[in-house]
Amino acid sequence: MLSKKEKLKEFHRSNIIDVAKKLFNEKGLTQTTMDDIAKEGEYSKTTLYAYFKSKDEIYLNIVCESMLLFKELLVNATTTNENLEIAFMAICEAHVSLYNEYLPDYRGPIGSTSKLMTASQQDELPPIYREVFELGIEIHKVITDFLDERVKRKQVKSDIDISQTAYVLQSGLYGLIIMPNYQLPYADYMNVSRQEFLNYGFKMLLNAIKI
Repeated sequence: MLSKKEKLKEFHRSNIIDVAKKLFNEKGLTQTTMDDIAKEGEYSKTTLYAYFKSKDEIYLNIVCESMLLFKELLVNATTTNENLEIAFMAICEAHVSLYNEYLPDYRGPIGSTSKLMTASQQDELPPIYREVFELGIEIHKVITDFLDERVKRKQVKSDIDISQTAYVLQSGLYGLIIMPNYQLPYADYMNVSRQEFLNYGFKMLLNAIKI
């Protein structure tokens, strides 16, 4: 059970994150400064920096929160559907939820790649960097476990490299979901809706791995 001091600290951390979310949505991630967050939350800069060392650290707390929800969706999608196509489409929709609902348009690529990729070797970084790094590994494992199980059920090709295939699938889904946000003229040119484009892409990825 948290002490009164710990509860107060958690309250302020959560409040700062909520304020940052609001500003990121209104002004964008790049345009928002720590000064803006302090002013909007009615904190002194000294108090703000007592809770978070940088804007990146606040941002990664938002990312971590979203990734935890995403992992839950993935676990549910991969363990409750016997049918390969239904399970795969549920995985795809989980990705759609991550990028379109849990993480707003200001997000860009998840975190600072260079920092995240070396987080396990840089003890001086705030713990959130390691948390996001390790959570990404856990999410990757959910996908690899799914593929491994479907290979055993003879639903997915047995000659695939499971780990690389999981990474390719996640990268492919990211591209499919994000691209229409920035390439709308192309969607208009093809005379298809965003959802039609996504469904077509999802089925292409599925066909690449299923027997």
